[in-house]
Amino acid sequence: MTFYSEKTEEQKARDRRAYSDLIGLAEAVQNQRAKLRRQFINIAGLCFLFSIIAAVSSIVVVVTIQGVANVSAGFFAAIAGLFIAVNYAAFGMSYLVYRRLDRRELSAFREVMAITHEVLESMKSDLSPLEMAEVRIRLLRLDN
Repeated sequence: MTFYSEKTEEQKARDRRAYSDLIGLAEAVQNQRAKLRRQFINIAGLCFLFSIIAAVSSIVVVVTIQGVANVSAGFFAAIAGLFIAVNYAAFGMSYLVYRRLDRRELSAFREVMAITHEVLESMKSDLSPLEMAEVRIRLLRLDN
């Protein structure tokens, strides 16, 4: 009685589909990381834009109102400074959140890629040359 038996074609096809799904998962995690990066860049740009608007408007108001009422010009400059500080705080918080989420996604990506490479080694004999070429192309896109 032998304990080792060859895989049937059905099992090989199931393994190929599962491996394709695993590569798809790696691609989804990579896309999520790219989406997070784009969202962070958008938030950073908005914070920078609002800070510039607040700084320029406070300078314009202070220069314009300087002779009329020093109290209101100083008050407006203080409000603008507070707005700039809040923008920088929002930027800092969004950076911390982005960094935490990106680390989690990067960890998941590395783990999926490690599993993918391990499974590939065991499946090489079951893949046709065409399937192997497709797998290599997909992995090359992911490994970079």
